[in-house]
Amino acid sequence: MRFRSANVISILECLCHGIDSFSEIKKKVSLEDASIAHFLKKLIKHDIVEKLGKGRYILKMRTPICYLFDDVDSFYYIGLLGMKNSHMEPEPESAVSLLENEGIKISRRIIFTTPEALYSWRGFDFSDYDIKIISAKDLLDIPVIEEKIHEAILPEMKSGLLILDCTSLTKTATIAMYNLAIKLNIPLIYVYEERRKLVWLISLDDVRKEVKKRLLS
Repeated sequence: MRFRSANVISILECLCHGIDSFSEIKKKVSLEDASIAHFLKKLIKHDIVEKLGKGRYILKMRTPICYLFDDVDSFYYIGLLGMKNSHMEPEPESAVSLLENEGIKISRRIIFTTPEALYSWRGFDFSDYDIKIISAKDLLDIPVIEEKIHEAILPEMKSGLLILDCTSLTKTATIAMYNLAIKLNIPLIYVYEERRKLVWLISLDDVRKEVKKRLLS
């Protein structure tokens, strides 16, 4: 068991909302100084929080902790881009559109693709996307794909809340995305392009429940 009291959630909420000093946390939570200090020390011990000095604290990773709170301004979309073939629009475009139709604002878009797949979409404007290239050879090995995607999204987890999309590219890439979503506790979607339907394989609520479970049990 990590924490025996749900009061730790109120401290994490402060940090998720940009409140980083001991004195400001104290103003927001109904806890004694000793209790706040105890929770912060334990959060540091479990590598969830980092002390910056002068009584200031920061979350080491916003993902997955800040999924706990409903008032999230925006998310980072992490998806896959496959070959154009008969597709009318890139799968990530469909996914982002469907997410925003559900009221989920996307402030950053990152896609993983191969040189061949990207070339097949020549002429399409991907200026809104940060494109990460994976070789066709790497796509043959699920652990390799996982490692490359994990390495690329780790800095994004520090600053934002991610939504993974396992729709496109190859089955190995889909499995790698699924594995990472489970391991890192990140929401995961899949899009049925023909029906233009978004399915939550791991919902935001699923993630909230799992984060609480890991913190409090």
